[in-house]
Amino acid sequence: MEYEKILNPDFWKAFKIPGYALAVLLLLLLMRDINNGLEYIYIQKVANFAIGASIISYGHSMLHSTWVNRRKEMDLPFWPQLLALTIHAVWFGFFLYQVV
Repeated sequence: MEYEKILNPDFWKAFKIPGYALAVLLLLLLMRDINNGLEYIYIQKVANFAIGASIISYGHSMLHSTWVNRRKEMDLPFWPQLLALTIHAVWFGFFLYQVV
């Protein structure tokens, strides 16, 4: 069954960093000072990092499922995956550049 892949803990290892980033974002949103504009900008940057990290983790899990788990049965051909990962990496790099 397809859902067995999702229930496997190995599937979620790639999403550890986005999970931490989203947890920090939740804490920042719960304990924020509404009157402080700089804090709001910082929270936006943490949210951008969390979204970018989630996209990179999705790309990692997509490549892992294709090239490690099922070497002969590809989910997608190589070139569309490479193109999608390149776009995601550039997008994530752009947001990481904005955070720094």
